[in-house]
Amino acid sequence: MVKDFIVKSGFEIHGFTNVPDKPGKKNKFESITPSVCNSLELNDLSMNFKCIKKYSDNKFYSEEDRRKNVKGAYAYDGDLSGQNIILIDDIITTGATLMECVDVLKSKGAEEVFIFELGINQFSCSYWKNDSYIYEFANNNYLNFNSKTMLPFYGKCKEAYVAAVSSLFSRMNREILDFDDDDSFSLESF
Repeated sequence: MVKDFIVKSGFEIHGFTNVPDKPGKKNKFESITPSVCNSLELNDLSMNFKCIKKYSDNKFYSEEDRRKNVKGAYAYDGDLSGQNIILIDDIITTGATLMECVDVLKSKGAEEVFIFELGINQFSCSYWKNDSYIYEFANNNYLNFNSKTMLPFYGKCKEAYVAAVSSLFSRMNREILDFDDDDSFSLESF
């Protein structure tokens, strides 16, 4: 997936990292990040990217409170001036953690940060419900896994899934890029 993105996008990618886990938690990407970096000859930035603050579990917070909860929780030790980075995470619920990580990497000079998500929490977030197209799709389709290949799939139309997720992420990307720390944060408009 990452290789395909690099080839098709035409962007020169300099480094790869995962969203750091909280202190004391096992790194979910412990083998994935070095493997991707080695196979694609990318700098592994994960050793310099850390979660420096143990914060409350975000599960029961609103979107705005999630953003406040992770503020200042991450740090990058190094200079990323002019570099294009790929950031991978396991699941997106509101985007608060990703926005904080992108802010940190950009504050260290990263030119572009491209986000790869392995899953979308389609059950607990209001933005699924506020976009009728996405809500209808997510409400009528559940993510399944092929037992042989372990690849995810939706039972119905692949094109509808791609269109729904593409629409959501396009709007989330605009929100992330337009976000100012002085703004109140909410994805209710989604």
